[in-house]
Amino acid sequence: MNIYDDFSKPIEYTRNGIISIGTFEALHLGHQKLLSNMLNVAKEKNLESYVLTFIESPKKINNEKNILELSDKLSMFEKLGIQNVILCNFNSNIKNLDPVIFSKILLKNFGIVSYYEGEDFYFGINKSGNLKLLKNEGFEVFTEETFKIDGKKVSTSEIKKYIKSGSITEVNNRLGYNYFIKGVVTKGKQMGRIIGFPTMNIQNNNVLYPKAGSYFTTTSVDNRKYPSMTFVSESIVETHLIGYKDYAYGFSIRVDFLQKIRDNKPFNSFDELKEQLRIDLDMTKKYFRQS
Repeated sequence: MNIYDDFSKPIEYTRNGIISIGTFEALHLGHQKLLSNMLNVAKEKNLESYVLTFIESPKKINNEKNILELSDKLSMFEKLGIQNVILCNFNSNIKNLDPVIFSKILLKNFGIVSYYEGEDFYFGINKSGNLKLLKNEGFEVFTEETFKIDGKKVSTSEIKKYIKSGSITEVNNRLGYNYFIKGVVTKGKQMGRIIGFPTMNIQNNNVLYPKAGSYFTTTSVDNRKYPSMTFVSESIVETHLIGYKDYAYGFSIRVDFLQKIRDNKPFNSFDELKEQLRIDLDMTKKYFRQS
């Protein structure tokens, strides 16, 4: 997959292209369906496939965290079969660009002759560019119907609300993959080891955390996936792996969230905490036996 970081610079292309433009922050089921259908059109019409995406969401407010890191988003684009990705910073240059000029730049520099977008697509200064404008400018336009679950549009903002409430089942049903957090294992206070529940601790300030509490998870270490129970606070993710003993530091792991066990709560003693962790572990083992 080719990655370009400047849409204003021409490339040497050998055939025309079809493009979809968007943040694709969550790459949820609606995004996946749209891009899959775009790839079908690209194959049918012998077009090169492109995605133009933003490094940070234009809708981002109050420094809200992302669901996916950029590297993970790019990896998922590649797995879907996208051939080319154009990365953009959503700055004043692109925000205030006339949509006709923008479309002509993409035509000149990348050979973009077709667009595949959602029904509510808009772009350019004051959101003045839309599907009708593209058609009037002579571009071939393909439209994807809004993707819904239970009659409601699937959106990144909705998925974020579910993450913040700890409703992981609802999150995963809309993502089409398990919501996850990655990070490098760091040394903590080692209280888990003291009370018999060693954990791998990671922090990732780039992604959105779920509501504080305990969760059924799987944790991937060296390409092997282990059943695990994971506690999340506002800043740290602590995961206890079942069937794993070599707890160490300095390597990357991935924690996939499956379902919430319980919300966070205070404990009056280590014995009380240890008993709760024993209960959580029994529930986790039962969950994985049943699933």
